[in-house]
Amino acid sequence: MTTTKKVIFSIVAVVIIAALVVGIVLLTRTNNNASAIMECSVNPDVQFVLNSDNKVIGVNVLNADGETLVANADFEGKSAEEAAKLFVELSTEAGYIKVDTTGTRVEITIYGADAESYEALKDRITERVNSYFDENGIIAGAVTTISEDLKTALTDLGVKASEVADATTEEILDLIEKTTEELKDTAVTLRNTLMATLDTIKAGYDVIMDSIQASIDSWQLQVDNLTGDAKKAAEEKLAEFQAQFDEKKAELDKEIADAIEDIKTRSEEILAQAKTQINSLIETGKEVLNNHKEAFEKDKEAIQAQIEAFRATLTEQAA
Repeated sequence: MTTTKKVIFSIVAVVIIAALVVGIVLLTRTNNNASAIMECSVNPDVQFVLNSDNKVIGVNVLNADGETLVANADFEGKSAEEAAKLFVELSTEAGYIKVDTTGTRVEITIYGADAESYEALKDRITERVNSYFDENGIIAGAVTTISEDLKTALTDLGVKASEVADATTEEILDLIEKTTEELKDTAVTLRNTLMATLDTIKAGYDVIMDSIQASIDSWQLQVDNLTGDAKKAAEEKLAEFQAQFDEKKAELDKEIADAIEDIKTRSEEILAQAKTQINSLIETGKEVLNNHKEAFEKDKEAIQAQIEAFRATLTEQAA
């Protein structure tokens, strides 16, 4: 085999192995686990955590308008395309997407470990969102893209890039689940406060826990290499340091849980106001939408032509 062929063979082998690793990770995710993220943006901006069946298992708001938009909505259990459609429907009814717009672009990004496996979903999402605009005579359209950069989805939630720099796909997906749970029922305006508080708490434990972990590693090495009474003595020391580590971990977990609970309590009034606000916006917006639909029926052909012309510009930009 020539050197060139060997290099090509090696590259192909690496690609195949990488694909297999990603495939194995995705296959081991259950319907209760995060497998991907769908981010919808038109200001409001919202993330939807998807399971292996592409159904919503969690919702993260990325700005104050997103918080208002989802305040009374139930997205969990819906398919990705259903959630995307409901997102634009609520955005329109609440007036974030103007019914008399001359062209509104809805950005939708699917963050997943295997881009190719989301191609069909991407098309279904775009079609479902565009069908809503078509039915209501709104000059708007979706641009759906796929990204394998799951780390970006995490940093959008306030997680530091340094925390996930060396993380595996499995670890990133687990952290997405953990962060989504931590941020549930917390106001977006208090998110920076929460993240800063958690960073401070963790920093206070880092040095001592790293020190204990170093001792655990050292005694584990001795346990692996000693025999007889010396091994038994090493096992006792290992158990001692492991108990210390577990105790500190429990203290850390409690402080984190207390901090999250405090932010959730402080968020209650803010989230209640968001519910009142979205109800008011939709009450007004539905009347505006109904009037627009009546006008659309009277001039359907011309408006449909405008929709098609605007969609063509989206296709050109995507290309």
